[in-house]
Amino acid sequence: MKNNTIAITYLGHSGFLLELDNIYCLFDYYIGQIPTLNPQKDVCIFVSHAHGDHYNRDIWHIRKSHPTVKYIVSKDIPLSASQIKRLELTDLNEDNLLRVKANEKYRISSDLTVETLLSTDEGVAFIINYREQSFFHAGDLNLWTWASDDEEKNQDRYNRFMIEMNKIKDMKFDAAFFPLDPRQEDDCGNGLRIFNQMTATEMLIPMHFWGKFETISSFMDKYPNECMNMIMLESEGQEIKKID
Repeated sequence: MKNNTIAITYLGHSGFLLELDNIYCLFDYYIGQIPTLNPQKDVCIFVSHAHGDHYNRDIWHIRKSHPTVKYIVSKDIPLSASQIKRLELTDLNEDNLLRVKANEKYRISSDLTVETLLSTDEGVAFIINYREQSFFHAGDLNLWTWASDDEEKNQDRYNRFMIEMNKIKDMKFDAAFFPLDPRQEDDCGNGLRIFNQMTATEMLIPMHFWGKFETISSFMDKYPNECMNMIMLESEGQEIKKID
């Protein structure tokens, strides 16, 4: 019988370390302390897009302790010849680096596949399938409506968001990481609510709330019947564990 234990560490902002039985998946590392990684496990590092709050160049140093690490990064991540030289990545090849675009499916190994959606901001969102387990990291895919903008702009944003949501309608996820951005004020969480209604997500984990943890509790108080599967984050470094 396979071990289906899920361990998740919240690193900060939209960054998470997901640990499964034989693999780590590091998502959108920006700030926080990455736990010590077991050298016996595979490591995959995901970067959804090039915004500075989702991409920390320190991820490239992980190769020093885990030479077989696989980088799965959006094609908008700048990797010019000069940057590759400056970051000491000249020895990277297709075995270590996969640059992805939206609406594609990639087989990483016999156990791991990755699918991408088109972000409504920049880059991609990730669907990760590892053996019998599935996970979702939205990156900056969200319903980015703003009360200060006109109705036509917000309707277009809604339409583009729903195109992506319909691609994953009724999908099941063991855990999903999705934006809950307080800058949207009254519109905060509208995208997360739609995502949660359209998918079967066991653990819904908010992110991109800019260190304002009270955003989560306020949202849960406002929509208690829609938050039964939401995980309350309270600090960077918080660990979440699920054992089957």
